[in-house]
Amino acid sequence: MLFKTFTILALAIGVIANEAVPPRPRTNAEALARGLPILNPRGQYGGGGDNNNGHHGHGHGGHKPRPSGKPTPTQAGPNPDFVKTCDWFEVEFSNNRPILTALCKDNRGKKKYSEINLNQCIKLNDDGKLTCAPGGFVGRSRRGRDLESAMIGARHGDNNGGGQRNKGKCTGCDVVSGDTIECSCPIKTGGRIDSSYTLGNCISNNNGRLTCKSAQN
Repeated sequence: MLFKTFTILALAIGVIANEAVPPRPRTNAEALARGLPILNPRGQYGGGGDNNNGHHGHGHGGHKPRPSGKPTPTQAGPNPDFVKTCDWFEVEFSNNRPILTALCKDNRGKKKYSEINLNQCIKLNDDGKLTCAPGGFVGRSRRGRDLESAMIGARHGDNNGGGQRNKGKCTGCDVVSGDTIECSCPIKTGGRIDSSYTLGNCISNNNGRLTCKSAQN
């Protein structure tokens, strides 16, 4: 009888403990918003490692989302290319919001987490090329469908895939090497091209905060 009572109490405590544990964040942006540690990124800087959730993490020298060691002040100028002064960064294309999250040094060498929506910094030109200017390059269709899902449907012969509705924005974006992304982008005369862009050409580290270089000009 005593053993049975002990077993019931143990099960009850286990249920309560499980209910008390909050769900794990699905993205680093969600983790930062909730004040939780970021997810462990996969891949190394320059490798382009990714997982099944559209996350692409990069870090200098390994899989450490929170590098340790004494901070060293940056020598790259007031607004350097973020790759030179950020120990780790990740690009997420989930929900058609291209989010860059990074762990960067401020002017005193202290490391801070920062994120920025790449649509605020990068623009799609009529020739299908990406340039450093506000305007955006990834978005949603008029029916609110995920552009990536719509294009996948169109490629598989789905007439409702949204190819006509989505021809004004880039789709299929991915990190191909280091901080270089590549997307399938439309051109004004019709058709699409593969357009690549190096984020460091447009994103800088301003005292530990990711900013658009176009906004500084």
